[in-house]
Amino acid sequence: PDFALRVPEFATTGPYTFIRWIATGTGPDGPFEFNGCDRVQTRNGLVCENYVFCDDPFFARVAAELPNERQ
Repeated sequence: PDFALRVPEFATTGPYTFIRWIATGTGPDGPFEFNGCDRVQTRNGLVCENYVFCDDPFFARVAAELPNERQ
């Protein structure tokens, strides 16, 4: 219920914007914090591509709970 996303910095070059973010909140196991970086490409003012880079162990735990065909 207290999920928050902060963007402490970003950089833009041509059609690409790089965004470093920090996510915080409280989950079933208590408070959490993890961070990542997005690379967003725009074309004609619209987002046409967004790569999210985050290797927090949270995502490995979520993936382990998915059925095998979704991993």
